[in-house]
Amino acid sequence: MHFNKKNRIVAAIILLVLLSFMVSSAYALDCSSLKQLRYSGSKSYDITKAFIDISIQPDGSVVFDENITYDFYSGKFSFAYVDIPIPQTDISDITVQENDQPACFDIAQGSLSTRITWYYDEPDNNKRTFQIRYTLRNVVKTYDDYSEFYWKVWGDEWTVDAKDIEGRIHLPKGVDDPLKIYLGTS
Repeated sequence: MHFNKKNRIVAAIILLVLLSFMVSSAYALDCSSLKQLRYSGSKSYDITKAFIDISIQPDGSVVFDENITYDFYSGKFSFAYVDIPIPQTDISDITVQENDQPACFDIAQGSLSTRITWYYDEPDNNKRTFQIRYTLRNVVKTYDDYSEFYWKVWGDEWTVDAKDIEGRIHLPKGVDDPLKIYLGTS
């Protein structure tokens, strides 16, 4: 059978569509198996680095980009989570990645927070860095003469303290007078 240029292009498109379906299906199957994976036994880990980049948008929404490095040094691990002290209705655009690759994750609404749980297989006690991105609404309060963003860069709900924490906040436009900014610490 002879394929002319048009037939080869059509065949290539069909092949690409089939391959993308197969890759999507394989990823979905992998997520299913990761979500079911649970290791028993004692476990120990540290959070060696947490970098939280916060960008306040002109519309008042706030984009969070958290990079958290775990040092798994005893036991086998299959999931981690972060609790965000805000209702799920005010959070969107959630992604979780490791090494610029999408990770499997779920979102659950608690009574006072939203939990993002991501899944992986770590039987060998390595260091791993996960990137959690999300956008929050209704966290910037605006008044007649100022706006307020009151947020802890690193909350106190963690069971393990982070060894090294760095946070950065980007404002939607430049500030002409630094004395107009108030930063609090706790």
